[in-house]
Amino acid sequence: EMRDGKIASFLLNQSIQGSGLDVSSTVPNNNMEEFHHWSMEKLRGYISTVKERFHPTLSPEAALLLQRHYTRCRDTASYSQGNSPALHITVRFLESLIRLSQAHARLMYRDT
Repeated sequence: EMRDGKIASFLLNQSIQGSGLDVSSTVPNNNMEEFHHWSMEKLRGYISTVKERFHPTLSPEAALLLQRHYTRCRDTASYSQGNSPALHITVRFLESLIRLSQAHARLMYRDT
């Protein structure tokens, strides 16, 4: 746990290097009082850096996974209440899944 915290601090500091921000190297134990949250300024800097550096695209495997999930959700919704589904799964749902996947990739420092 302590090692993971040090690795995370190192990687995050590398990613926001030159922005004037620094990630705390304090690693929380079971005592939550030792945990330091990021300031709003540091969080904004992190998000800005990630947006500038990464422009993820879906890999063919990820696109297939999202397509299957979308289809399965539509099938499940249509069978849940007979002819009137409890949830309406639309194309906007798929678009949201794509945006969430891209946002997750950015946060994980990936372009795919």
